[in-house]
Amino acid sequence: MKRFITSLMLLCMGLSAMAQEALIPENYMETDPALAYQYEQNILNCSEWLINTPLTPEMQYPRMAVSQFVMMWMQVSPSIQINFDTTLMEFLDDLTSEDLQTNMATVYCASYMAGLIREKAAEGKINTSTVVPKGTTNADKVTGAMSAIEGCIRFYDNNKEQIGRIRTLEKYKKMQKEGTLRDYVEGNLGTR
Repeated sequence: MKRFITSLMLLCMGLSAMAQEALIPENYMETDPALAYQYEQNILNCSEWLINTPLTPEMQYPRMAVSQFVMMWMQVSPSIQINFDTTLMEFLDDLTSEDLQTNMATVYCASYMAGLIREKAAEGKINTSTVVPKGTTNADKVTGAMSAIEGCIRFYDNNKEQIGRIRTLEKYKKMQKEGTLRDYVEGNLGTR
């Protein structure tokens, strides 16, 4: 019975690693930044994976690999621009460790980009080059920030046991439920 359980665990870990590898394109570090737009679907998939994958020791290395791809893509992509608003991101200071802060910040960035990419997809422009990057207008900033906060709320809910209680995210969850989160985001981005 122990062998069966051990074999089953190894199989699941192998399948998990294979699933993670499919998220990250081969040789992405060799890609010309001007062609980074071709990985927008990968960013959407990575965002969901980061949100839904538990913060467990066995997922630490796959999470690091996915996070590395997301952060590298964010730095080189000319098609998406992120606005970091310290007021909206103050919940990062409530996290108890640097590791949790890094994971949550990565989810924030991935979710922000995913929100803008979903908007590009709705316009029929996913995986296409754009002259003006998404994220430069006030409407884009609100879309990105809303997606980022909602992604962080989901990640928080999925990993609450490991993360602990975060007052700011609890406040955001309440606003989300009441339908006032968008107003709060717009007010803090100065877009009203």
